[in-house]
This record gives sequence, C-alpha cells and structure tokens, in this order.
Amino acid sequence: MQDLIVCNWLKKTAPTPYALGKFMADTIVLMWSLMKIGSRSNASLHFKNFCAETILNAKVSKTTVFIAMKYIQKYMKKGNTANFTNEYQLFTIALMVAHKWHIEPVYKNKTWSDITHMPLIEINKLELAFIESLNYKIHIGRDKYSFWLKCLTEYINTGKLVSLFVERFSKSATSSPPPGFGIGKSIIIPTPVGYERKITSNNYTEYGLKLDFFQLN
Repeated sequence: MQDLIVCNWLKKTAPTPYALGKFMADTIVLMWSLMKIGSRSNASLHFKNFCAETILNAKVSKTTVFIAMKYIQKYMKKGNTANFTNEYQLFTIALMVAHKWHIEPVYKNKTWSDITHMPLIEINKLELAFIESLNYKIHIGRDKYSFWLKCLTEYINTGKLVSLFVERFSKSATSSPPPGFGIGKSIIIPTPVGYERKITSNNYTEYGLKLDFFQLN
C-alpha cells in the first residue's frame, strides 16, 4: 500500500490504467482471500496486468472503476462468493455492469468477451447472477459515490480493509463495523440521486469496440 500512499493517485485527474488496475486487483484479491480462505493473499502480476489491460482496452474512466469496486464491496458484504470461481470473473463482471449502467453508450457483452477472452455465455450468466446478488440495486447516487470515495481514500491512507465497510466517518475516528464480511446489515443507504437509468429498461445504445485501436503495444 505504501506506493499508493506516496503517489496518492486517487486525487489525480487521470490516474494511469496500470495504477487503477493494480489498485483494483490488490483490493479485490484481499477481500476475496479473506472471504474465501480467511487469510490475506496478494494479487498476482498476471491479474494486475489483466485488470490494467482491460481498463485500457475498454477505455473506462476512473469513475467506472470506483463504481465497480463499490459493487464488489456490496457483493462481499453480503457474503456472496458462490457465483464466481476466480477473481478474474468478479473483476470483469463488476466493471462491465458499472460501465453498462452509468455510461452512455455502452458496449455489447460480446465486446467484453472480446476484450477479456471470457466466453460470452459465461459473461451473460455471471452478469445476471451478479445483479441478482445485489438485489438489482445498482444505482450509485452522487452522495453515496462521494462517501465511497472517502472510504477508498481512508483505505489508501491506512491500509485497513475495514475502511471500505464503515457506515460513516466521525471527526475523531471511523465507525467500524463488526468483524467479518457479514457486516453492516443496517448500513445506511442514501436515496439515489442522479444516474437515472433503470435496470428494467434497455434505453441505452450498445455498440461494439474495435479492439485493434486500443490494444497494448
């Protein structure tokens, strides 16, 4: 975490895809390993590169990345791990859903399959399971997003995973939830504002992405 603390890229206007990918990979694997096996594990270089290349090739913004991480936090908080067999799947689906429901226009699932080399049938199945696991509550309002950025900043500054699961911050200390990932059953969820797209309607434009233009050298 020290290199993240030093550069503090969260406040930068345009952090690099590698910085975003590394941060997301490290955080996902930490949450995943604690949930799955009860101990800390480090993200592999291959997974970090996979995250970075996907972010670059899909040309997603840091906002999309942070929203995807919020989805993963909600997924982990509920104690869900049954739908995914590895962290690559969880990363891909969370990023895809974040892009699909908060960005106009969006990519077809086939495009995500081309970018990640994940089978389309697997993407379709996992997307539905992931959204269902979140009870279809995938709107991230502006207040909730601002608070989530505070959680991420606190996590970067302290290295404490519990920072991602607090209900609120006080002036003197953070309000820490009980240990474990089955936490925060009474988490305060502000009424969503902005981001008005409804999950029940497909009122967005899908398009394919020419991967050659965005491929890494």
